[in-house]
Amino acid sequence: MKLDNVAKILQEKNNIEILTHHYPDGDTLGSAYGLCKALQDIGKNARVILSGKAATKFDYLKNGVKENSFTPDFIMSVDVAAPQLLGDNEESYSNKIQLCIDHHGSNSLGVEDSYIDATAASTCEIIFDLITLMNVKVTKEIANCLYTGVSTDTGCFMYTNTTAKTHMIAAKLIECGADFAVI
Repeated sequence: MKLDNVAKILQEKNNIEILTHHYPDGDTLGSAYGLCKALQDIGKNARVILSGKAATKFDYLKNGVKENSFTPDFIMSVDVAAPQLLGDNEESYSNKIQLCIDHHGSNSLGVEDSYIDATAASTCEIIFDLITLMNVKVTKEIANCLYTGVSTDTGCFMYTNTTAKTHMIAAKLIECGADFAVI
């Protein structure tokens, strides 16, 4: 699936749940909350469903997220490479996921509509490209989410998965107000 198809699907949906992986890290949380904020900014009902408890150091990622009550009509996952990574949510959700966005080439989630880019250093890189395609303004809160995922999945830009594109996206996120020094 192409990323512009993913953008079109999300623009057509209204009540979207976004799943994270178990033991949520900066990339799954940054992807989920960044996308959730972007979707809410364009008038969608969206919420993040965590698998496991997130570390309190990531509490700032929830800033600006509205708590919505709705019945989901679309369920997706971000940075979830295999069904067992859904943790406690596996039994409830594994057969209900309609879209998977991930950067793990080994992804075995088995979702028909998937966007997997193994060249991306993080799923947050993909979410940045997706939000840009959707013409959503990257606010400071969204930038903080995406910068968190980019920086954590690259070991603060020291891992070999870091690319020139990674740095370009990080620079754009800083221009959008990401608190890079704090993150």
